[in-house]
Amino acid sequence: ILADGFGMNFLGAMDSEALALRHLAVEIQTVFPSTTAATLTTLATGGWPVQHAVLGWFVYLPEVDAVTTILPFIRRSDGTSLTELGVTAERAFPLRPVMSLIQSESLSLFPDDIAGSVYSTYCIAGTPRHG
Repeated sequence: ILADGFGMNFLGAMDSEALALRHLAVEIQTVFPSTTAATLTTLATGGWPVQHAVLGWFVYLPEVDAVTTILPFIRRSDGTSLTELGVTAERAFPLRPVMSLIQSESLSLFPDDIAGSVYSTYCIAGTPRHG
């Protein structure tokens, strides 16, 4: 389970029987910059932000000569889909996600509104998903 923005500091305030404490397997460190977009893409690819090119929520893409909101996959200025502008996930996200290497059965669960998004589809590399 990935909980965005849920740092280890929150665990100290929890009761010892809390679900998160009972099932904590390992503490991990984040990347820099520690933004949602950079961190999620690092988890998806195993690459550093400088390698996967997602340094933050807003990313300049030369192909469209514009700043994008990369996870929703839209041009920031007007909300136009990057797909409509000819940008592919492979171009925007140059590293292959590690889910493409997993041999065992898997299922990714997402909130309904992002389950079929370009970014979610990219991250799970064609493995089964459910909203």
